[in-house]
Amino acid sequence: MMKAATLTMTAPMLSSWAKLTELPGQLGVRAAWGAFPDELLLLTSEMASALPCEYGNACQRKIIEHGPGDLVGICVQDPALCETKPITKMERAVYRLNYGRLFDRIADGLGHGRDAKRIDESFKVWNLGNIPTVGDHALPVFFVFCATAADIDQALGRLMMSPRECFLLIVSNSRCQKPAHQETALACRSLIIALDDLLCIGPDGKLTAVAGGRATVAAWKDRVAPAPSAVGGDTKFPTPPGTEWNDITITFLSRDIIAIKCGRQPAVNWERLHISGMFTATSREKNPTDKWYMLMAFAARGPSLNMQDLMKLFRSTNWQKMRKQKSDLSKALQEFFGLSGDPLPFDRRRKLYKPALTIRQDTNTDLEDWLVDVGK
Repeated sequence: MMKAATLTMTAPMLSSWAKLTELPGQLGVRAAWGAFPDELLLLTSEMASALPCEYGNACQRKIIEHGPGDLVGICVQDPALCETKPITKMERAVYRLNYGRLFDRIADGLGHGRDAKRIDESFKVWNLGNIPTVGDHALPVFFVFCATAADIDQALGRLMMSPRECFLLIVSNSRCQKPAHQETALACRSLIIALDDLLCIGPDGKLTAVAGGRATVAAWKDRVAPAPSAVGGDTKFPTPPGTEWNDITITFLSRDIIAIKCGRQPAVNWERLHISGMFTATSREKNPTDKWYMLMAFAARGPSLNMQDLMKLFRSTNWQKMRKQKSDLSKALQEFFGLSGDPLPFDRRRKLYKPALTIRQDTNTDLEDWLVDVGK
């Protein structure tokens, strides 16, 4: 009979990270995990009934127990080619992925706090916490266990349905990632990156951080994070000399984040909490002021609004109060941009407020969900 040692070992076709989806439920004997890091595995109380072929073939060794401590593995596909071999208890012990340790290592690599929790019943999509930026603002981090491109499609669809401005999605298997996935993410100012672009498993099973991946995430963070500044206070926008109101475009990216563009200069992101007078200072949650809600209304329901629009929005019958709120918003914009002249002048002929600047919402943003709560 041919000795097992003379069989040719098949070269592995997938990276070690592929084990995350190759093994059902992230469960398997130690031999099935291959070069996967020991630190990311937990020993369970389960025992396997079969072992993978140690020569890389598709066959398995069925475990037969002749007596206490007397275990043998028998090839179920071609016994003539594989000798029956004794099996130890530890060889048939089942290991599972240590989710917490994996997510800790990802958090260490990205420099964010971990607060992992699954957000679907299949354990495929996880929320790993947030990357802090400035003030109270943070960028959410998600992880998806993907065996196919469809798994990433479903994760993206789920995340984009939520009212968040942007997010980082880490995929377990880079082979599942398609150019269309990155295009979809870019459309909502988000980023998709493969796990092996952040952490590398060496031949000896040791984990090392990939500097290029962290740099990619850092560059994305710099692009989408609000401009750093002190919360509230007398923060001013660095308006270029010679700027007129019609040179300015304010685009709402979410309820609390706006992108400001002056002429040909690149857009700069600002958070509401860093614009003086745009949040309730006495509120623990720093809720938006009426001025901010009115600015949102011009973005969502404009470009122009009449007095009836504003009275309906704020559930008020006092037109003088609405006029005062509009005046307060105009003054706040004048102070923030350092410009004179009314940015929200009243068109007497058409009897409506017609902004001198452009105020709009991003195509991937719907402010109506927040505006319905105004005045309650």
